[in-house]
Amino acid sequence: DPKPLGSGAYHGGESDAWVMVEVQAVSRALARIGVVHRTRGIARLEELPGVLAESTEPVIFNLVEDLPRGSDNDANHVPTICHVHGKAVTGCDTACQVLAQNKWRTNAVLGAAGVPVPKGKMVPGAVFSPGARMSGPYIVKPCARDASEGIGEASVFAEDGPELRDAVRKIHEHFNQAALVEQYVGTREFNISILQEGGDVRILPLAEI
Repeated sequence: DPKPLGSGAYHGGESDAWVMVEVQAVSRALARIGVVHRTRGIARLEELPGVLAESTEPVIFNLVEDLPRGSDNDANHVPTICHVHGKAVTGCDTACQVLAQNKWRTNAVLGAAGVPVPKGKMVPGAVFSPGARMSGPYIVKPCARDASEGIGEASVFAEDGPELRDAVRKIHEHFNQAALVEQYVGTREFNISILQEGGDVRILPLAEI
């Protein structure tokens, strides 16, 4: 169940519901190709070692994006625990997940590698000030929530002002974390999946959100 606003860890109900769609899609795909499998869910990270200890399956399809009884970062540790129990696991490893969930740090890494990223500022609690190098329009989002959680039509502002600052305050209150204010660079959002194959990578078909 989504945690309520103001609890310090608001979770989008639409994200939680979509995870179950993913579970059903993977299960149907495995059934079509004749792979024997089963589905297990956990509510807290501490339950995972027991589930893995009693399982004989060599591969885990990790579809855990959030744990309702734990901290925001608990789900990131699922791959490491699977590896410790001798299981191969799909998706990114723990280090990648920890980095990617923090949009501010991810932008810093991408920018250092020469990838163009929007100019932005992390606002942990102080009043936002765009400065001379950062002009509008702006988009306000949680600094460390998965994907597009906390972002909607009311998150974009033509200029700095009371409405933008109120949006920053709401991020602090609803998500109990810093807000990220970035230059708004476009209206389209893409989900790009990349598979590592030896020393090379393969880009899967782009999915527009």
